[in-house]
Amino acid sequence: MRWFFFILFFAVLSCDKTKPDLGDWSLQADESALSFVSIKKNTIGESHTFKTITGKTTQNGEVKISIDLNSVETNIEIRNQRMRKHLFATDKWPQAEISAHLNPQNYLNMEIGTRIRREIPISLTLHGVSQTLSADIFITRGGRNMFLVQTASPILLDAEDFGLKDGLDTLKQLEHFHLIWNRFERPSLF
Repeated sequence: MRWFFFILFFAVLSCDKTKPDLGDWSLQADESALSFVSIKKNTIGESHTFKTITGKTTQNGEVKISIDLNSVETNIEIRNQRMRKHLFATDKWPQAEISAHLNPQNYLNMEIGTRIRREIPISLTLHGVSQTLSADIFITRGGRNMFLVQTASPILLDAEDFGLKDGLDTLKQLEHFHLIWNRFERPSLF
């Protein structure tokens, strides 16, 4: 059985200069989100997010985004701990990195309020493995000093491609053990 993750991304890039160039832009973490969906028991989809992401652009159009894997948020604290320890192995790989290249001239001349759709290659480094993926994105000029970048469709990751299968198997075993434990620890009413 193969395990897949669906990644959804929404980022706000802003600049403080009155006449910006691409190297001045940084990701606004409080207005941005990186989420992923996992499928449990082949039928239950669960949405998770990372609370801490940072990013910036360089003069030549290189985009770098760092994801603090210790900031995973599943809305269940024990699951957060288990994902950090068993899935992401944050003691060895505390960060995931996304990089891409955006030609500055294609975006700095956009009119405010316009949106374009692009298919771009991105590099994702996760769990010590780097892969090139394709991202279908929208880029919207939200203001003179603001761009919105979001996935137009989810990015599909195969867990095996990033060495995550063993961690997922461990999570599955822990969940199964938890269900059995709960079944036996409840006192009988009869």
